[in-house]
Amino acid sequence: MKNPRGQALIPLLIVLVIAISLATLAIELSINNMIIDRSFMNGLTGYYSAESVLEDSFLRWLRNPNYSGDTMMVNGLDCTSQVTGSSPWLVQVSCGDGRFVRKISAEVNWVDGEMTVSNVMELI
Repeated sequence: MKNPRGQALIPLLIVLVIAISLATLAIELSINNMIIDRSFMNGLTGYYSAESVLEDSFLRWLRNPNYSGDTMMVNGLDCTSQVTGSSPWLVQVSCGDGRFVRKISAEVNWVDGEMTVSNVMELI
């Protein structure tokens, strides 16, 4: 080899390609992790909003025996509650923003003018 100039360039380019690939992978993983975290937090917000509306429905029903449900906005989510059936009554609540919806239901019995709540569960 008479002219060895440029021989260091090839290993340097290989190292740069590997470094850029690793940096790109790290950025992509970071973005994916942020998306997953945001989805998880939106789901928690929806669930806790639905629980809040369920509790509010119980209070409204205690104040008004003819309560049959309501629609309200909680934490930026559209929430609806509905009371159906009779002894035991079923209270269903759903909260969502169009992309996801969290639903909760509970059975309610009235015994001697006292409300008892049972079987509170999240619906899928």
